[in-house]
Amino acid sequence: MIFSAATSNGQRFIQQDRYKVHHTDHGTLVAVMDGHGPEGHVVAAKCADYLAPFWDIGYKGDACAALKQLVGALDSITNEFTSGSTFSAVFLPKDKETAYAAILGDSPIIVGYQGKHMYAEPHNVRTNLQERQEAIARGGSYENGYIQNINGHGLQVSRALGDSDFSSIIRKDPEVLTIAHWDWILLASDGVIDRNENEAEEIDRLAFNIDADTKLTAPGLVGIDTEDNATAVLIRRN
Repeated sequence: MIFSAATSNGQRFIQQDRYKVHHTDHGTLVAVMDGHGPEGHVVAAKCADYLAPFWDIGYKGDACAALKQLVGALDSITNEFTSGSTFSAVFLPKDKETAYAAILGDSPIIVGYQGKHMYAEPHNVRTNLQERQEAIARGGSYENGYIQNINGHGLQVSRALGDSDFSSIIRKDPEVLTIAHWDWILLASDGVIDRNENEAEEIDRLAFNIDADTKLTAPGLVGIDTEDNATAVLIRRN
């Protein structure tokens, strides 16, 4: 496998994204975290720092169970923060074609195979109606693209780590996926696709470029002029 990674502050003064590539005897774990709020970078960095030891302790051969346990462990060390972070991860077992993914928030995981691509719908209340309705049912209200809590604070994601003021409204459990076949996998913060365009169209464009140019690496996917922080980790089969 070939790994490439790139990150950019974009037009922001502070970088709140973090990523981690952790190689083990059993395979490789890759994760992207996108912090939000005044201390979002602290939450994302804490997740990045503790990801490897938590994974090494928790992985017992069942990747899906280990991913859920990993998110639970990260939640336990971040749940008192009022700021928060997304969490998207992929585990690639050695000598297996199957990959396993977990997503919590709106940092996309895009998978390409034989010229086609798929992705899990991000947990973003602006675009994911089901997630929005579930957050409202748990006590939130929706206004101007954000879920509001009783204090009038707004949050765009319906699942995240941290965000203690939204603990009764958002979910802390990830969506876990089994990826049976893949030629490449892209993990990214939403700044990579947040260019004032239709989200699905932007993902289609990224996937087309990755398929069309086999030498394209993560730096070619991260623009320096983006409004938001942008981070990408691209994994290709050899």
